[in-house]
Amino acid sequence: MDQHNSFEFFEDEDEDHRIDLLETQKKIFQSIFNLTSNADLSEDDELEIELSNGLRMDKRILTFKVLVFDNIASNILANIMKVGALRDCNITLHMSINSKREQIPDIPAIYLIYEPQEAIFKKIAEDSINGIYDYFFVNFMKPISAELLDQFAIEMVKANTAHKICQVQYNYLGYQALSQNCFTLPNGRDNFKGIYTGKDSLFEEAINHSASGLLSLFKSIGKIPIVRVINGEISDKVYKRLNLIYQQAESDDKTKTGNKQDRPLLIILDRNLDLHTMLYHSWTYISLIEDIYGIKNNQFQHYDETTKAMLTYDIDFQSDEILRENAFKEFGEAAPNVDKALNSWKEEYDQISRKTNPGQVHDISQNLTSAMDQIPQMTERKKKIDMHINVASKILEDIKRRGIDKLQDVEDEIMTSKQMSNATKNIFMEFMRKDTQKQDEFEDKMRLLLIYIICSSDLTDIKQILDTLKTIHNDQFDEEFVQGLLKKRKDFENIVGSGSLQNQQPTQSFISGLAKQVTKGSKSLISNLANLMAEQKNLIHYNLVKKVIQNVQSKTVVQSESYYDIKTGEKSQQFKAQLKNVIVYVVGGGSYYEYECMKRLEDETKIQIIYGSDYIFQPLEFYQELHKLSK
Repeated sequence: MDQHNSFEFFEDEDEDHRIDLLETQKKIFQSIFNLTSNADLSEDDELEIELSNGLRMDKRILTFKVLVFDNIASNILANIMKVGALRDCNITLHMSINSKREQIPDIPAIYLIYEPQEAIFKKIAEDSINGIYDYFFVNFMKPISAELLDQFAIEMVKANTAHKICQVQYNYLGYQALSQNCFTLPNGRDNFKGIYTGKDSLFEEAINHSASGLLSLFKSIGKIPIVRVINGEISDKVYKRLNLIYQQAESDDKTKTGNKQDRPLLIILDRNLDLHTMLYHSWTYISLIEDIYGIKNNQFQHYDETTKAMLTYDIDFQSDEILRENAFKEFGEAAPNVDKALNSWKEEYDQISRKTNPGQVHDISQNLTSAMDQIPQMTERKKKIDMHINVASKILEDIKRRGIDKLQDVEDEIMTSKQMSNATKNIFMEFMRKDTQKQDEFEDKMRLLLIYIICSSDLTDIKQILDTLKTIHNDQFDEEFVQGLLKKRKDFENIVGSGSLQNQQPTQSFISGLAKQVTKGSKSLISNLANLMAEQKNLIHYNLVKKVIQNVQSKTVVQSESYYDIKTGEKSQQFKAQLKNVIVYVVGGGSYYEYECMKRLEDETKIQIIYGSDYIFQPLEFYQELHKLSK
């Protein structure tokens, strides 16, 4: 059974050379759904398609199609194309491969498969045996191995229905575009555990996952990166694995790439270098949504007090103008903009109402027609406005209850000055002494405490803080976990000797254990907290990326810096191409706050920055992952 790449990639002719991940994936999906191998749909005037057996079929008999997908493929697609966009591609029905499906003869079925495995192959074979569909177009979301392809072929031969397979092809859709310039990997949360638990098999899976996702990204945009690896063997392993599978992919398919001089810079970072950024209480709108609700697959759940129902809201940077304009603004600015959007909508609604009032001297029929045309758009806008009003109200409620504004002020001072003024210290201790049974408020304390331990140069009050937390949260507070963090500080012995911690003998902590578990030569998790305190603002990744871009723009050669050409494997002290796009990829998890930082850096440098990671963590989730490692 033959397989081939879904389409050739063409260089982006846009003058400013900006990469749009949503548009990139949309074009790939459209080519799949229109049964074409050409990314440029406007040039697809072929009336026939070539089938896997070499025969050709008239495409006009395949106009209307059914879409069948696995769960991950569904999640990737949902960010890119809604129901209306699927209908534009003549997809009349879309269903999970695990759902019960009725027989639909004479209709082609397009399968989107992210996880090729025996159970999926058997499902497709069963569909063919049961005559659910007559024509099968099977699309794997990423390259599939010859062994798995043979396994699929065997299942179809056993079913005696191989003749129903019209086409089998793979695509480069192994990443999830969250916005035009932000991406993550499906099932990427497990990578953090895989990297830092010390199990070789899990470690290799995590490295392969990152490399495979990055391959999909660059193959889909049709550009070959030059790579800058920063800090540690983990990011270096991702680069080497990416280089290996890129060379294999180049020999396996005939994918075109763009202009040889149009080379994006890929900066690979290790999460372990910058932990406190993940715990920070950001004040921007999108970060607050993530902090309070938790965003999964670009959706989050909101409980409506009026209807007593759980509502599902979308994070849609394409169609949600309010979100697009306010996502990275501070809440104090974003909230009034929601009110302005509501007032603007009301004014437009009143204007339409006046024009269609029979008492007015107007061409009523013409005005009614115009009003009818505007109703769907006005209705959709009102839904978005109502969503943001509900969300902003919930955020304001949580800010007041949890004191998020004060938490941010305290964390800013610790991260910037590495110590606290007396006034800030009083606020810090107020948080620690707050007697609460609410889980999120306890976790706020722990996030603040961890930032204090990681960033502060003055821990003279640490014993008082720990005693306070033990008294108030005896069952919840895990002192062993906190001690593990403290023991990784170079000045731990001084802290003990000063009386800040009495009778605390150093023992094997979970983080010191990690140093032995992670691959030799790599930076283990929180390998040296003293290094984290060296940065002026303690936004480690932000500062590193900024420095790299500045060096490239100024053509500064730094002997300790190396750039690797993913195409040739050559190493250089200088980025020799013209810098137009930077892709920042963090191995081990990212955050919306870090995405926000990269957006700010993009505005500063005037260079497009695409931010990605294997998983976007909610701050609470990241704290929980750190805590799990202690067990």
